Amino acid sequence: MSSNRGYKGYRSFDYLDSKSDFKTFELVPELDRVSSKKIKLSKNEEDKVNELKDKLIMVSMHDHPFILPKNLNEVYEYIKRNRIYIGYKGLFKSGLSGVFDGLLNSFNLINSNYPWRWESVINELGMKLCDLEHQNFAIRASRISDVYKAKKQEQIAIIPHLEGAGMIENDLDRVDILFGLGIRCIGLVYSETNYLGSGFKEKMDGGLTQFGHDAVERFNKVGMTIDLAHVGDITSLEAIEASKKPCLITHAGCRSLWDTKRMKAESSGRERWSSWN
Repeated sequence: MSSNRGYKGYRSFDYLDSKSDFKTFELVPELDRVSSKKIKLSKNEEDKVNELKDKLIMVSMHDHPFILPKNLNEVYEYIKRNRIYIGYKGLFKSGLSGVFDGLLNSFNLINSNYPWRWESVINELGMKLCDLEHQNFAIRASRISDVYKAKKQEQIAIIPHLEGAGMIENDLDRVDILFGLGIRCIGLVYSETNYLGSGFKEKMDGGLTQFGHDAVERFNKVGMTIDLAHVGDITSLEAIEASKKPCLITHAGCRSLWDTKRMKAESSGRERWSSWN
């Protein structure tokens, strides 16, 4: 792979004066923070890997490429101040063509002591997009052509992603607003029940609500991809049934390999779902 992918050493908020415009925190290292396991390859295997990296479009479907303070006691204040550093150097080293950025997720306590608040999500997203506009390595991707463009220009495409839709509450028009602000993938539910359906943490999965059906229809219409990673079994199956577009499970494994509700069932969930209908 080419060693020059357009990254010039920019760090988040370099366009500001860190001594007067905002409070800074000592952050954890982006690289080599934890030891990595290296797989020994032959010369031919290594050449093949490099060939594939140069040739193929590689996109991480779920990541949180932000950097946290070294002192964990400072995390709360760091988030409240909403100057969340993006790991540009780490993204550069990854060799990826694109990444679905899950933002702060359940850490988003910018405007409240509870996550998934509308104002908090909008504030975080606006600050992130402002930072992206002040550098030339990562680009915000609104469509697939942007990912191909990033690959060609030795950049990386950032696709904003939300793991839960709780912030839309019962307002369908907020789907359009989020899409307009760059969100291209959204989880129906983040582990706990919201207006749309049930999360995997619930004892009883009530399935997709009527508002959930309306939301799925709106997601389809605006072009927002639906993610079911944190969604309950019945709600997931009903969402797949309701959606005219393919749904994703961006980060969950197979329950037959690891028996936990966090994973997805192969058949038991469908059998249970069938008995409910």
